[in-house]
Amino acid sequence: KYRTEMDARVRELVSERERIMEGLRAFEALESLPSGANFILFRVGKPGDTAAASRLWSDLVAHGVLIRDFAAWPGVEGCLRVTVGSRGDNDAFLTALGSILRESGAS
Repeated sequence: KYRTEMDARVRELVSERERIMEGLRAFEALESLPSGANFILFRVGKPGDTAAASRLWSDLVAHGVLIRDFAAWPGVEGCLRVTVGSRGDNDAFLTALGSILRESGAS
């Protein structure tokens, strides 16, 4: 019954996930990990650099963007996780991310 709507939503999420991945690849300080889900895990700085990831997370929160801080989790040290949302939510994330990284000189 809702197959058409569900298929359209899945196509939108896949498209937005790819757009976010492309946005993350624009910054040398970030490394995005492959994803087939509705979220993207990405490393900030050098592997294991939990401080850089936690700082970026705090800066994003200060810009009104909330993502998951996985920086201290075993196996994904130095990583953050962003959920693929609406185009507007994803735009807010990418805009804040770009602004923060350019201001810090970490782009």
